[in-house]
Amino acid sequence: MSADDPVAQLGLRAGATGEEIRAARRRLAKAHHPDQGGDAGQMQAINKAADAALRALDVEEIDRARSAAEDHPAGDPAVPARSRRGDDVSGYA
Repeated sequence: MSADDPVAQLGLRAGATGEEIRAARRRLAKAHHPDQGGDAGQMQAINKAADAALRALDVEEIDRARSAAEDHPAGDPAVPARSRRGDDVSGYA
């Protein structure tokens, strides 16, 4: 596992979606959870990598929205309704 790239630590390719990151976390948790005979340190590393990867997606989405707002002022609907993470970012529930 690469200590520099949290997505690679989870065994995923660059550009993985939030759904893929969460699925990798669940898959690795089943194999490495201390209650299942795994190592607590390994489980902490998995959780830390998944959290960092999801935070990076959030920052990326914020930057993309800011850029779109600068490119399309006055409320032009250029910002996508869904983020790569899979969350609704349109403001409507």
